[in-house]
Amino acid sequence: MANNKNRKRCMANVVLDWNLKKTARDANGFQRRGIGLGRLEKGGSELDVDQLFYTIVSNDCLICISRQPLFPMSTDDTRTRILNAAGPVFAEKGFSDATVRDICQAANVNVASVNYHFGDKEQLYIATVTQARELRVRKVQFPVWSAETLPEEKLRDYLMTMITRMLGTNQAPWQATLMMREVLHPTAACKALVKDHFRPDFDLLVGILREIMPEGTPDFKLHLIGFSILGQCLNYRVAGEVVAIMIDEQERRDHYSITQLAEHIAEFSLAALGCIAPYSERSQSQSSRSIPAPNHSRASTTAGRSVSR
Repeated sequence: MANNKNRKRCMANVVLDWNLKKTARDANGFQRRGIGLGRLEKGGSELDVDQLFYTIVSNDCLICISRQPLFPMSTDDTRTRILNAAGPVFAEKGFSDATVRDICQAANVNVASVNYHFGDKEQLYIATVTQARELRVRKVQFPVWSAETLPEEKLRDYLMTMITRMLGTNQAPWQATLMMREVLHPTAACKALVKDHFRPDFDLLVGILREIMPEGTPDFKLHLIGFSILGQCLNYRVAGEVVAIMIDEQERRDHYSITQLAEHIAEFSLAALGCIAPYSERSQSQSSRSIPAPNHSRASTTAGRSVSR
């Protein structure tokens, strides 16, 4: 029993000496002297030593716990917060005018976190643009075609996918703004986009065109045709607001849904490639496909977004 009390007395002295070595103060009537193991002096009973021991040890544990955040942020959480905050800042200000301090303030992280997780502002920008692209691609993916799928059908599916990615993914506004900024004013991030995203998508289109065009068509001609087709899609993304001003609102609601735009571009392109009869040789009732007008209660917003966003 005595040995147990002495052990507690010694441990209490050690805890006191460690926690309060730089401060001599009165704690519950006990005078701590921070020399060696220290001493406890009070005219109380042995029960006071027990009380002091448990009080000091318990308080010490609480102090140690209080110094740690209740929900410590992992490195992945910090990186994600920086990425999520960087998108709107880069979209609004561009790469040159956006500052690391602006981004870190928005993310509520230390300025040094950018260098730790990304290396520098340029690498953060590239990661942000890549993330914006990947979020859109993840929502709308190309279909998996069977060996029997006709190339004309593949082209229609391809265009539907591209138009939907550009106009109809319900993405955050900053994602579309950032992507358009990068396309119109390329930076180092554009190289990464071309390599990882634009090039594979374009190669897929060229492969479809190679099935449609006569054997032996040179690659440069396939590339020119591919750019011409994609240019029709980009028109509604880049100049959507101008298109919305130029046409009547009712016409836009009736004929400019995402599905209708994709089908029109497919039909126009296939006619130019000789896969279907040209417009001059057929009436409207002989169109290759009949696309119904959209349900205005739902599609008016989509159609408006397709030519004005």
